[in-house]
Amino acid sequence: MKIKFLAVALILSLCFSACSQAENTAGAEDPSTVSSTPDNSEESETPTEETESSTEKGESSVKESEPANSENTSDSKKTEQSSSEETNQTVSATEKTEAKTFETEKTTSATGAPVTTTSKKAEQTTPAATTTTTTAYVPPVAQQGSLYDLMMHYISEGQAQMKFYNVSTQEVQDTFLEIMAEHPEFFWFSNSCRCNTTTYGSQTEVTLIPYSMDMSGLDAKRQQFNNIVNDVVSQAKKKSNDFDKLLFIHDYIVDHCKYDTQSANLALQGNITQQAAQSGSAYGCLVAGKAVCSGYAAAFQLLAQKLGYDCGRVHGDNHEWNYVCAGGDYYYVDTTWDDPISSSGADVKRHEFFCINEKELLLSHVIESGQNVPACNGEKLEYYKYQGLYLSVYSFDGVKKIYEQKGKPNLLELKFGSADECQKAYNDLYVNSKWVDLFGSGRITFSKGTSGLTITMTFSA
Repeated sequence: MKIKFLAVALILSLCFSACSQAENTAGAEDPSTVSSTPDNSEESETPTEETESSTEKGESSVKESEPANSENTSDSKKTEQSSSEETNQTVSATEKTEAKTFETEKTTSATGAPVTTTSKKAEQTTPAATTTTTTAYVPPVAQQGSLYDLMMHYISEGQAQMKFYNVSTQEVQDTFLEIMAEHPEFFWFSNSCRCNTTTYGSQTEVTLIPYSMDMSGLDAKRQQFNNIVNDVVSQAKKKSNDFDKLLFIHDYIVDHCKYDTQSANLALQGNITQQAAQSGSAYGCLVAGKAVCSGYAAAFQLLAQKLGYDCGRVHGDNHEWNYVCAGGDYYYVDTTWDDPISSSGADVKRHEFFCINEKELLLSHVIESGQNVPACNGEKLEYYKYQGLYLSVYSFDGVKKIYEQKGKPNLLELKFGSADECQKAYNDLYVNSKWVDLFGSGRITFSKGTSGLTITMTFSA
């Protein structure tokens, strides 16, 4: 008896990129195409070699520590960052201290993981082929509906191994990635998996084995997770409008989660752990309070969907964030980059990437091609404009007016019409110490946003 094994490993990325949001056509399961039991009419099996490859959702190979070059085919290293330049001053009315500067490093991942091929003769490592498209494979209607529904059932039950028959490995992989992109509530599995394929003559058995977090006590974890989700959604529903509802879940995530630097560092060493899978999930963000960008994005997606908003995930340059529709307009939201790591380790909350449009997003992000992402051109809910914190042109009098209108707060976020105007504000308020004329004597922390359009001043007496 001969057996053929094809093991395809989808190596876990801490910055799990989002799949396109492909439509699924439901239909009755067709036993002639997809079934949960094999056809044993064939008695012969044929053995060949076992191969293992790395690929990420949407067929894009991703590993936290080894990014691809511009052709998406190398394994050179690259870092995904949210840089936030922060400077501090402590002065009396006549004294000023030297500024301290730091850069916020948010995440690292990659798109050039190697493929390891093992045969009886030798073992070698070759680069994995990648593609920029993230559109899931679309099989015939009857087959798609059957495979999708059957897999949904297995995943919802938390089955560690799932067997499918008379389908290709590619169909199984793509369907799995599609489901995980659309259903962040399935937090126990990561967006990575491996497949073992066995051929029985003309019959094929594909065993799907997702990478997972620690699944012990899964029922209790589900209950805890659902309780938190329901509580946050209940509080958000009390808000009176779209802006306040979305802002509430944005701020809840930033306030209750920290970026999981430890898992990111382990991934850089090639050590993929159950903790890494957890940190890439909504559970990591909402329950454990530690996540990487895919965990932040999955949590925001889930909460927004529970509130009735069309919300999905977007990836590019080894990072992941969200799109969301409110009031008929689409916006981008990046909760990860609005939760920067300060030089002191203190919690920081920003709104630079809350409900921004594509033009502003592209100042700091790269959207990988081939994704089914709606045009995000909304303006109305952009945080700074909505809150009256926007100046197209810098003037000290304009800043002072906003400061007084907001009740002279100790934290003031401002946005300007261009990077040049933002730099003028920084030079005048920080370099020339004009902030003293606003806040008085004390200590000030300045943060310049990644987009180059925002500054945040935090004052303490």
